[in-house]
Formats: sequence, structure tokens, C-alpha cells
Amino acid sequence: MSAKFVQEGAKLPITAVGAIAAGDVVVKGALVGVATSPILALAEGAIQIEGVFEFPKTGGSGGNALTQGQRVDWDAAAEVVIAADSDDETRQLGYVFEAAAAEDLTVMVKLHPAGAEVGSGS
Repeated sequence: MSAKFVQEGAKLPITAVGAIAAGDVVVKGALVGVATSPILALAEGAIQIEGVFEFPKTGGSGGNALTQGQRVDWDAAAEVVIAADSDDETRQLGYVFEAAAAEDLTVMVKLHPAGAEVGSGS
């Protein structure tokens, strides 16, 4: 049996457990996405799982510099981007789109679903 194209896959349909505001970061299994519009509690909506977004990161004396192309994770507990690690409490978010200095409070990230290969081309 052959595969049939269904959609681009840039958005993941979800049913919100609680109310979700536009801009909220949402973790669904291994995927991390961003709500681009509000979703009411128990309503159906979608989160963006592809694209470039500006995310919060720890800045100041406790911050780390992030380099362009570096893999980063989402720390849901702290609600910030961190350098990629193997902690089960974080989820792969994507890759740094534009370098961020240690003191920066935000970083631009290209969303990249966990398990997807960069530049696979196949």
C-alpha cells in the first residue's frame, strides 16, 4: 500500500485540557509546539510545530550563551529554553536560529520535532 499526502504537518491538532493562550508553549508527548491563537479548555485547536519563534531563556549572571545551529530543549518546569541535555524532564525543541549572548533573555529557535533528522532530504 502506498502513502497518501494528508497535510504539510506544520500544525498539530490538539484538544486542550485547560485554556491555552496565544504564545503558550505546549508539550504533547515528544513534541513541543506554540499556540498561535487561544484555545479554550476542552476545545479543539492546533499548535505550531514548525517555524521560527522567540522563546524565553535564562539571562544575566545565570545565563548561557547559545550558538547558531545549537540544539536546544524546552524546560517545561522553568519555562525556558536550555542547551540540549538528556534529562527526561526536558523536550527537544529545535535549533538556535540566531545566536544569543549569556545575558540575553530570549533566543530565536527553529522548531524541529524530536527524532527528525536535520537535512535528511529523503
